Parts: sequence; C-alpha cells; structure tokens
Amino acid sequence: MTIAKQRTWSEPTTEKVVRGPKVALIENLEENIGILRQRASDANLTVEDVFIGEERLHRTSIVFHKKQCQPHIVNQVRQKLQNINLNNVQDSGMIEEFLEEASYSPFPQVQNTERPDRVLAAINEGRVAIFVDGSPFALLVPTTIDMIMKSPSDYYERWLAGSLLRLLRYISIFITLFFSAIYISLVSFHQGLLPTELAITIAATREDVPFSPFIEAMVMEVTIELLREAGLRLPTPVGQTVGLVGGLLL
Repeated sequence: MTIAKQRTWSEPTTEKVVRGPKVALIENLEENIGILRQRASDANLTVEDVFIGEERLHRTSIVFHKKQCQPHIVNQVRQKLQNINLNNVQDSGMIEEFLEEASYSPFPQVQNTERPDRVLAAINEGRVAIFVDGSPFALLVPTTIDMIMKSPSDYYERWLAGSLLRLLRYISIFITLFFSAIYISLVSFHQGLLPTELAITIAATREDVPFSPFIEAMVMEVTIELLREAGLRLPTPVGQTVGLVGGLLL
C-alpha cells in the first residue's frame, strides 16, 4: 500500500498578516475541509462534493452556509463545475475562468485565498468557497471590487485602524490607476493648472529629456512591472532586494 505524502501546515506566503492566524491551506482537500470544520463549529456549514472532467474523476468541494447563502448561487456554481471538461486539473486557477460570467472583462470575478479564516469570513457573508483537490488555494464567489480590497488584517485590528488602512488602500489603487494619466495630462496639455514654481521646475528637469511625457510614463510602468516579475522569480534574498527597488521607484 502506498502512503501519500503531503505538505505540513505552514504560514501563508501571499497573505501575511501581523496579527491573526498563521495557518494556510495545503494541497490536501480533506485536511482543508477539516480545518474549516474545526474553526467554524457550525452545523449550517455545508460541504458538497462535485466531480469534474469528462470522466468525473477529479474531486472538488463547494462549501457554503446553509442559512446565509442563497440557493440559486449554489446551483449556479454547481452547474458551472459540472460543465467543466478538463481531466488534468492541477490547481484551482485552471478552473477559475470557467466560473467567470464575462470572460473578456479586465476585472477579477473570482477571488482566491490561501487563508482558512478568510474563507470562513466569506462563507459567513453568504458566499461560496470552492476547493480543488491538490490546490492550496480556495476560490470565492461571487466577488466584487470591495471584497477584493479587504484584507484579513482588517478584522483583527480596532475599527479605527482598520478603516484607515482600508481608506489608504483605496487611495493607493486610485494613484496606481490614474497618476500616470494625470501626469501626462498636466505636463503635456494643461500646464496652466500647475503652480508656477512647480511648472518651471518640471520644465527645467525635462529640458534634456528626448522623449515625450507619454513615452517616459510608459517606460516607467514597464520597468516597474519587469522588476516585480523579476522579484517574484529570483531567489529569495535577491528577489526581496529587487522588489524593494521596484517599490521605491513606484
């Protein structure tokens, strides 16, 4: 008889928090469901197995709260899973696109997490969690932008600190999305909106720059993305240094 080996429990690698549980999901579906049962202790926590693929051999589980979750959401998730014809599913990311309503939308429609506490919080809000055997990440549906902007640490801090951190998160996403466009707009077309001293300073710094503000901003964006990707794939000490440099440039 062959004994299957599995990874031991460890800290989350993508969703670290200063204060809160230090346990992440692993690749064993039974263990993941077990830790949810252990932390929830709620008779209304319902687990339903759905086998996907053409031969119905790969096991997935949908977890929801019987009283909080609306039945039509569970039925829709179940139907989408049953329509998946992939036989070799190695991770939950492979079925994520099959759960989306708008395939060409640039916005995420399925949330993924490796934290059991975040899964339970979503289930208690009436959402459905999807576990795939062999994957340490759970999928949460339905998903909105506000849900994605929440952090597990928000629930373990006082309301004032948690609200401030969430506000800073929204400000940061606004700056990330629109700062480059605002910079190009002001420097290239609406210099009169800038304070005189600032406009003179910007004009002096750009005197010897051979590129337009648009090209300059695009080069900066691409460089930061390259540094982020390099930081993820390089060895840990080097990757942390590269990631820090990318953050300082941003």
